[in-house]
Amino acid sequence: WSVSINGSHVGSGNLSTADTWVPANIPLSGFGNLQSATVTLTGFGASNSAGTWRLDNVVLDGIALTPVPEPSTWALLGGGLVFLAAQFRRRA
Repeated sequence: WSVSINGSHVGSGNLSTADTWVPANIPLSGFGNLQSATVTLTGFGASNSAGTWRLDNVVLDGIALTPVPEPSTWALLGGGLVFLAAQFRRRA
């Protein structure tokens, strides 16, 4: 098996016997500035075509990205502040 992220190879291993679970921990420390990622898992080298290849409990852990507000969000916030300022000015 082989794993790549955005086309860069990050890990590989061998499965030698049937019905064997092979845990794999693949460090992703070199991908700190990603906004999105394509993870490709590839199986190869089967001894015949009657077998199966199964993935179970796949977990991708990473740092949560802080979303950046869209310009429309800033415009709506600014418009609300202008409205509130106008309301306070009318009362004074």
